Amino acid sequence: MNDSIAYLLKRYRLNCGYSQQMVANTLNIDRSTYTYYETGKSTPSLSTILILKNLFNIPYDELLKCFDSGAALVAERLKDPTADKNQKRKLSEKHNRIMLDKTAIYELPKEEQQLVLYYRRLNPQDRENLMEKLHEFIKENY
Repeated sequence: MNDSIAYLLKRYRLNCGYSQQMVANTLNIDRSTYTYYETGKSTPSLSTILILKNLFNIPYDELLKCFDSGAALVAERLKDPTADKNQKRKLSEKHNRIMLDKTAIYELPKEEQQLVLYYRRLNPQDRENLMEKLHEFIKENY
């Protein structure tokens, strides 16, 4: 299993059904810059990695494996012998839930997929503000 950030980004992007151009547009960068992230020619900044984590719904433990080889997870499993089994069950449940979400997103038209990407990039407060404004707009116009 390849735990590099480049491999992780490509795997999750493909799983979501997003093109490199869609992700690049969301990040306000050139497609070639994003391509360099996926090929390992360059590494995104920490702030960009966190945005991509939200866009692709990458679990923190998978993201951390890219940076510390999962040392913290291994240490936790050594403390609690049932942690590995519980972790696998939780990850399986989360994976199934994420796959359902991503399948639905994948079936959306490209413009709607881009909206989802932009929404995922927002912090919780900005999401709340956007939803309030959107609700007001719909109420006034429809």
